[in-house]
Amino acid sequence: MPQQQQLTNVEFVTELMEYSRFGPMVQAFVIHCIHTKAREIAEFPNPELFDSDFMSGQFWQDIAKDVLRQMDEKYSALERTTPETD
Repeated sequence: MPQQQQLTNVEFVTELMEYSRFGPMVQAFVIHCIHTKAREIAEFPNPELFDSDFMSGQFWQDIAKDVLRQMDEKYSALERTTPETD
């Protein structure tokens, strides 16, 4: 039996977003999760806690801030039309 090739991260996320049994709602879920985690990391007061052998916590936080900025630019119109909840 031939071995199946591993999906790249981009291919995997594309499959999640395009072929879910939940249809296009999965796209909203994935975008929400990315935005929520990016905000959590971007606003974390102690980025050194994210330090690893792979990269510095500050760099990880800078990535999160950039992702958050790009998402806020793209989706900010949606936030302005959504009523605030307490």
